[in-house]
Amino acid sequence: MNPASVFKKIKGESTVAGDIGRLFFGVAVLVAALLMTGGYSGAAQNRPCQVDKWPYENSDLAPDPTLYRDVLDNGFRVILKHNEEPRERVALFLHIRAGSLNETENQQGVAHFLEHLVFNGSTNFPPGSLVNHFQSLGMNFGSDTNAFTSFDQTVFYLVLPSGSKKNLEEGLRILGDYAYGALLLDSEIDKERGVVLAEKSERNSADYKAYVAEIGQIYRGTRYPDRMVIGKREVLEKITAKEIKKFYHGWYRPENMTLVGVGDFETELAGQLVRTAFGDFKGYDSPPACPDFGDLAENRQDYFYYHDPALGATTVSLKSLWDTSFKQDRVALERQELNEYLGQQIVGYRLKRLSEERVQPYVSVDYGSGKIFDEIGYGGFTARTDKRNWQKTLNSLVTQLRRIEVYGFLEKEVDRAKRELIAELDRRVQTEKSTDSRFLARTIVNHVSDKKVYMSPGQERKLYGSLMSQITADEVTAAFLEVWNHDKRIISIKGDVVLGDDARQEIEAVYLKALGGELESEQVAGEKKYPYLQPAENLPGTVEKNYYQDIDVTSFTFPGGLVVNFKKTDFEKNTVRMVINYGYGELAANQPGLSLLTKAVVNGSGSGALTASDLQAIVGDTSVRYGFDISPTSFAWQGTSLSSDFENLVQLLHTLVYDPGCREVPYRDAKKNFSLMYKKLGYEIEGAVSLYVDKFLSGDNPLFGLPPWSAVQKIGFGEVRDWVKDVVALNYSGQVEAMEISVVGDIDKDVVGKITRKYFGGVTVADSRQPEPVEPVFPAGKTFTRTVATGEDKALVLVAWPTARQPWSVERSRRLTLLAQVFEEKLREVVREELGASYSPRALSYSRKLFPGYGYILARIVTERDKVEKVRKVVLELAENLVENTITDEEVGLVKKPFLTAAQEYQQKNDYWLDRVLAKSSRDREQLRWPPGMVDDLKSVTAGELTELAGASFLKGQAAVAVILPGEEDDVEQQ
Repeated sequence: MNPASVFKKIKGESTVAGDIGRLFFGVAVLVAALLMTGGYSGAAQNRPCQVDKWPYENSDLAPDPTLYRDVLDNGFRVILKHNEEPRERVALFLHIRAGSLNETENQQGVAHFLEHLVFNGSTNFPPGSLVNHFQSLGMNFGSDTNAFTSFDQTVFYLVLPSGSKKNLEEGLRILGDYAYGALLLDSEIDKERGVVLAEKSERNSADYKAYVAEIGQIYRGTRYPDRMVIGKREVLEKITAKEIKKFYHGWYRPENMTLVGVGDFETELAGQLVRTAFGDFKGYDSPPACPDFGDLAENRQDYFYYHDPALGATTVSLKSLWDTSFKQDRVALERQELNEYLGQQIVGYRLKRLSEERVQPYVSVDYGSGKIFDEIGYGGFTARTDKRNWQKTLNSLVTQLRRIEVYGFLEKEVDRAKRELIAELDRRVQTEKSTDSRFLARTIVNHVSDKKVYMSPGQERKLYGSLMSQITADEVTAAFLEVWNHDKRIISIKGDVVLGDDARQEIEAVYLKALGGELESEQVAGEKKYPYLQPAENLPGTVEKNYYQDIDVTSFTFPGGLVVNFKKTDFEKNTVRMVINYGYGELAANQPGLSLLTKAVVNGSGSGALTASDLQAIVGDTSVRYGFDISPTSFAWQGTSLSSDFENLVQLLHTLVYDPGCREVPYRDAKKNFSLMYKKLGYEIEGAVSLYVDKFLSGDNPLFGLPPWSAVQKIGFGEVRDWVKDVVALNYSGQVEAMEISVVGDIDKDVVGKITRKYFGGVTVADSRQPEPVEPVFPAGKTFTRTVATGEDKALVLVAWPTARQPWSVERSRRLTLLAQVFEEKLREVVREELGASYSPRALSYSRKLFPGYGYILARIVTERDKVEKVRKVVLELAENLVENTITDEEVGLVKKPFLTAAQEYQQKNDYWLDRVLAKSSRDREQLRWPPGMVDDLKSVTAGELTELAGASFLKGQAAVAVILPGEEDDVEQQ
């Protein structure tokens, strides 16, 4: 695993596409943000695209010794790894080294279309049967089984309920059908064509269109701009089975595939089963030649301008691009990438510190570098700003680059980046055994795609630790400068700013002027005093302990009434999670928008004595991570760390609870950021849900949806500061309303009791009652319509039915969720499969104990404008059918079995115990009875219960309908 992937984990990002369903767009938008990539329809090169050796065979790097590897006689590759998190489950991924870059001119969109079609009929599964088969196995279509296509790969995955021989055989039978058993029937191609076109329409956002326009210019000369994964509408509308089969037989070949399996299974047994399932698989004819990627055109400075008010902001970027080629993964390459990573981190430190010292012209800024398809190297700054400040933003980016070019990086900066990376590597070593199998499988697939050597966390720690002991600031600086030592430099301005016909000349003038500005050398601040708050000493009184045997939870009650809930788990080895809840959150806010703004300001302000950068520098070489949240009923400081860092975590949260930061610069940044966010939401049909529909469905309740921008805009810094001082921050000498601490993890309970009492044993919890919220009012029988200036032929239909006609209970809430799943299956079968009117129709149930008299089941469908009325009628008819016709045992079984699988896995997660069970349980001990009976309760749900519930929920004339239509630009409130 390379440093860049570790970097993404530090930031909480996935290293691969993740659960993006059958789409490329999640990848494409991310790729755009990170400057990913190019396209060219040139002549084919006379070379194979397949890989004939494992990466480690051409490397001085050793692979993870726990991996089981095999290469079948037909060239099919296998990587297996035993892992027991989550228990019993197994993730199987089939990687095909082919995506849209492998398409010919008249195949554009075929790779993605084909990925859809393998689900629509195969040797062992007739058309329309596969989704129900997944459900019968206890797998949910979407989260447990799906696929995605990108530019250079197609990946199918299954997450099996268990690693039994029977389940493994069934999973491999399904993947085998994907690989070589797809029927590709004309009838299914015509049927799925509408779904693919609906997906193209649904994902054709302003961001995506800007991305396509930008890469079309800056990556011209390469294959990338001409091979968008979704393809061309004119090709998709006419593509035939002949062309699809040509791609399928050409690229879905055993020597072009790797099966990755990670989970709770016997690798030797699984390896034998893979040989049985794929050993006789043979490719058709000879493999196609690998298409030529091309080279970047015009290696010189260039300028790009793109205008679209629907983007809601202006993005300014400064990029360096160059042609490159594949390099074997060796220690030397790892060192190069490590140097680039350390430089990226240091740039991040500098940008963060600058934003804290004074208000910047931008609201966000990032820097990144790397390789694209091993064909293009890139490095770039990207900033988001309002249209009035694009010149200042460009000047700032150029100045930051020039400062590094002139003065380089400092040893203190490099030392900090090293310490933080070592801390993350140490954390990964200690938590290796609790890494989720799905994440591991995706990471291995990512390495397969990138032709990288997959190493264990221990190997990474040893390699990078050794390299970092040798690396100096000069070497990191040289690696950064090498990224920018190329002729092709792109200055890009895209968004809502209007520049006119001479845009390129205007951009060039600003850029050239910035090159001549004055520079100051970088200064690193001295060390800050921490900790600076001391806990109380010699605390009087005794601690009361209560043990809840059926859920293995202990609660400590300190003399002042503070309750600490604790559950010991081994779900995440050597890891602990913690949350401090207190006060009444949004219910305590005296004006709309105050909690939204305050949360952003506090998270950006560090503590009262230390900026966010100061705090990060202090805890950066530990495993401590933290954040602040405001829910409708509480304020919450939450964090996680290695068990060995637990006191560091408690000490930090103690500091933040009593001395939270509230600074004016983060306040101004937050106001600018929210201004741009509201503006962008005003151009999106999905944004209309947060801005308008949530309010409509709740009777304009202040706890639902976003507050009006006008309310947020008028809140001054003094109001935020006063609320933080008087309500959010705790006072040592005062009482605290509804305070409670919950801890879950792999740590001894006596350690938890001792450390939490050391820092919070002096807290006195006030005898108070939660304010009564305003009860939402469901708009039964009403219709809401809104036009939004999307610039796209895309509409949104939402239909909701009230469900709160009985007292709230967790058992009833579970049944409403299952009923919504039954309804979603109906939507999928009719709206998607039969009508082809939407790519991903959804249904959900909203039911919360906070609002016992309010709840609903909601259907949500994105469709084209001319299909809105048809979709609305179909949704209402499907609801009526659920009332008029009995729900069958088979229908309930198909949604209940995956739900049970997920519920049983969920109970093995620290997040479940912390967020759903322990947190705020001192306010309502009823929560503690939920876990023991959950699985048995779900098993007991009958078709009769859901039929009765449907009759009480989907009442004719009670539905509330919201329709969001594409409209004119003057519908958008200008910020």
